[in-house]
Amino acid sequence: MVQPPAKRYAVKGGYVGSCENPKCESDVRLFGESVDSLRLRVQNPRRSTLTLLVMLATSTLLAIQVSIHSVSASNCNGTAVPGLIPLNDLGNNTYQGLEGGLYPNASNTMPQSHLDAGYQLAKQIIPLDTAGNPSTNGKIVLVSIGMSNTLIETNGLISVAKSDPSLNPSLVIVNGAEGGEDARSIVANPGPYWSYVDNQLTGAGVTPQQVEAGWLKEADASPSGSQIAYAQTLSGQLITILQMMLQHFPNLKLVYLSSRIYAGYASSSLNPEPYAYTSGFSVRWTIEAQLNGTSSMNFNASKGPIMAPWVAWGPYMWANGLISRSDGLTWVCSDFQSDGTHPSIPQGQMKVASMLLSFFKSDPTTSSWFTKGTSSVGGVVIPIDKFLLLAPYIGLGSVIAIVVSLTYAMAQKRQGERRNN
Repeated sequence: MVQPPAKRYAVKGGYVGSCENPKCESDVRLFGESVDSLRLRVQNPRRSTLTLLVMLATSTLLAIQVSIHSVSASNCNGTAVPGLIPLNDLGNNTYQGLEGGLYPNASNTMPQSHLDAGYQLAKQIIPLDTAGNPSTNGKIVLVSIGMSNTLIETNGLISVAKSDPSLNPSLVIVNGAEGGEDARSIVANPGPYWSYVDNQLTGAGVTPQQVEAGWLKEADASPSGSQIAYAQTLSGQLITILQMMLQHFPNLKLVYLSSRIYAGYASSSLNPEPYAYTSGFSVRWTIEAQLNGTSSMNFNASKGPIMAPWVAWGPYMWANGLISRSDGLTWVCSDFQSDGTHPSIPQGQMKVASMLLSFFKSDPTTSSWFTKGTSSVGGVVIPIDKFLLLAPYIGLGSVIAIVVSLTYAMAQKRQGERRNN
């Protein structure tokens, strides 16, 4: 009887295979090597152990690469959420009685007095040495604060900034975001998070005293109940985090806030719609607290103790899926990882990064210190192989390694049976 052809499963240039015909055993390839070749390797116990370790490491890395870089959201039907209009398009309309616009009076334009104050602070941003003193050889540090989405997106910003020759050679962007650190976690247990941020600064060769600007993007994991109550709670947490930032970075002057990107493709309860949408109101209310002179958000020494840095909107990045925003922004399924929550790498990541770079290069309160000179920006890119983000893929890699080992064992068994016959 004619034997069926061997079943082969491609894994980045090699094969993990099964073969029903003993004659095709030598054709089965494991990561580029035939079974015959591997048999010679495993005759030596030390080489056998090394081979299996290499297989495990390789399979894990390949699984991670395939999973992160090629998947898109698994719930691609969530192309839009009825009733949700981006804040910058909502205008004089309302959402559950809440006024539209990024700023008060349904406006997307910052009040002039607040802009003037930010502009004056921006002019004070100059290179500082490690002790926080002015120095022509010092650094201007922009730090990101937030969760896993912020981590991924800051990595993208650093990547595109490094290739932009128009940026200030004294600028260092440090990724202070950490996977799993939602707003609730930072507020409830701040110590570990700020220690992590300090380590990121040290890794970039800078200190907390050199941080003069920040980008804050946060949310709470697994929200439930009233979306408006959630937004109000998050706003309070953002205010607390801003106060922490000022305490931790004594020369901090300006912080820009962003809310969540679209979450209609989400396949988990991590931070789905409409909570992602209403986090835009959280940011707006946080900024309004400062505009209204709330003491807990005061940045002006002439009006009392300084409690927070000057704050404003960074890029507002929410759009209702495939429904084009007034400026053309949409979010497609492939912009997201399989959970529909984290931006895909690189597509979704670079989409956010381009919005961030455009903002920091053009905003009147940032361009004076973000863009200057001809050298590329400094910075630290955090590898995305953090456990909280990659635990599922590490497990997949282990499964592949087991399959590899079993395939080889079966081939050895067949070889032994043929010899005995």
